[in-house]
Amino acid sequence: MRHQVMTRRVHAPIAAGLLALVALSACASPEADGVAAAATRFAAFSATAPDKACLLLAPGTRRELEDSSKSRCGKALPEQKLPGSARITAVDVAGDSARVVTASQTLFLARFDAGWKVTAAGCKQVTADDAKPYTCLVKGS
Repeated sequence: MRHQVMTRRVHAPIAAGLLALVALSACASPEADGVAAAATRFAAFSATAPDKACLLLAPGTRRELEDSSKSRCGKALPEQKLPGSARITAVDVAGDSARVVTASQTLFLARFDAGWKVTAAGCKQVTADDAKPYTCLVKGS
């Protein structure tokens, strides 16, 4: 199995702990499956059950969302108008950090004791240049 190492600069709040991503090109792993499942649940819940989606946010991300919107997460999350569920096109995992790419957005996740949590969602790359950061609708501080 061949792993390709990719590095990307991402928006500063996302950058911590996300220095290198290991692309899981042609092979799936239990780790990647867990990341994909968490991202899929978050995307589905963000549209239909925002209170459940909030439980899948990393603590700092949830706090930033509530602080910036001046409302509780379950009310603030739908106001972000995140893209809905879409087929996953790539899952990259590097240690305790991960990136999930779908046709409509990129999500960043981190491993916590309770499992994989979303640290940023609704992310789009500023340009096709891999050295450029992402802009995200929901992100931690």
